[in-house]
Amino acid sequence: MRHWSAWIISLSLLSSPAFSALRFGLGQAVAKRGAEVINKAGAGDPANATGYAVVATLPSCSAGAIYDSLPTDLSRIRAIEPLGHVAPSPHTFPSDHVYFYVSTGTVDATPAYAPGAIHIIDIASTEYLDASPVFTDYAIYFYACKDVKTYYAHIRTLSPSVQSQQASAQVCSVYSTGGRSYRRCDSSVNISLQSGDLIGYSAISGAFDFGSYDYRISPPDFAAPARHTHSDQYYTVCPIDYFMPGPKAAMEALLGRFDGGYHRSVAPVCGQYNHDVAGTARGFWYHPGSPNVPEDPHLGLMINNVYAPQETISIGTSLPNQTPVFYTYVPNNSGFVDRALNQVTPDGHIYCYDTFYDPIGQLSGGPTFILQLLDSTTLRFESQPAGSCGTGPWAFTSNAVEFER
Repeated sequence: MRHWSAWIISLSLLSSPAFSALRFGLGQAVAKRGAEVINKAGAGDPANATGYAVVATLPSCSAGAIYDSLPTDLSRIRAIEPLGHVAPSPHTFPSDHVYFYVSTGTVDATPAYAPGAIHIIDIASTEYLDASPVFTDYAIYFYACKDVKTYYAHIRTLSPSVQSQQASAQVCSVYSTGGRSYRRCDSSVNISLQSGDLIGYSAISGAFDFGSYDYRISPPDFAAPARHTHSDQYYTVCPIDYFMPGPKAAMEALLGRFDGGYHRSVAPVCGQYNHDVAGTARGFWYHPGSPNVPEDPHLGLMINNVYAPQETISIGTSLPNQTPVFYTYVPNNSGFVDRALNQVTPDGHIYCYDTFYDPIGQLSGGPTFILQLLDSTTLRFESQPAGSCGTGPWAFTSNAVEFER
């Protein structure tokens, strides 16, 4: 049996900038507010509009597919990880984008293409201030029509054409997450590209992000809507769903584990972002007194994005004697051990979790966790060193932490 600690090193690699496990939420939220101020100047001048002012000049999206060509060369991609990836602590909560994992044998940078006729409206450069040497990568936001925003992130090199049109005026912010510091600068642009045009290249190894938001959908039922301060999260969709049948099927065939060794077959095959089930333990939980973003101090209890219907406990930085990490288990539909999270209610009982699997699906060691839903918005949670739950009863100690919605 492989002990879970052996995978902490692997997970730290997956959560490194090279594996694009950093969500842009904090930097993006700050930068977007500033960019909106700049864009007001162009809102009444469609011919010279840039940034988000461009969106108002575009036609509404029609029903069905809006993209007609692949976003990258799939021969260079070993797997596409569905929505809901976690890598605590910067990614304690599920991701709102999919990941394209570059094949390990690839010796050239992997291209990112315009998947249709699009307008790039924002180019964000992020400088990794603690890296040695310091480096920069890019996020590119674009629209084919006014109702759906799509983006790439962790693009290491822009194409010469796109780079030459990057605006000099920028809105910048410095933020920290996962123990690292970043400087993000957004430039508002209006760059028209045709389907298949080159946008840029990813790093030679690792992964890059691909995400979409559809502002036509009804927002999901978050248990605590006010917590989701970056409003785009309300409209998270799988970007693959917006492609013509051929490209869509080719990408769906790659959905699964990061190494390509396991294909997700449970619907929705592209995963999900929102896991909240009000009145139960499943979903987003927040450390009292901490801001909603960054995600580091919080707790995520969710369906695993690769091995669904298995579930995941994703732990940030707030538990004593517990490093940030995630654990996956097979949920039970009865009893008090490894109980399905959406069946844990404020019933006065303590539940225990002890049988975990590593990222490639092998049985693994680890601590035990006990939790209790005190009421519909308060969860008590503790990590304990015991190797198994046994038969109970279980009791909290002074190391227990309460999270809230």
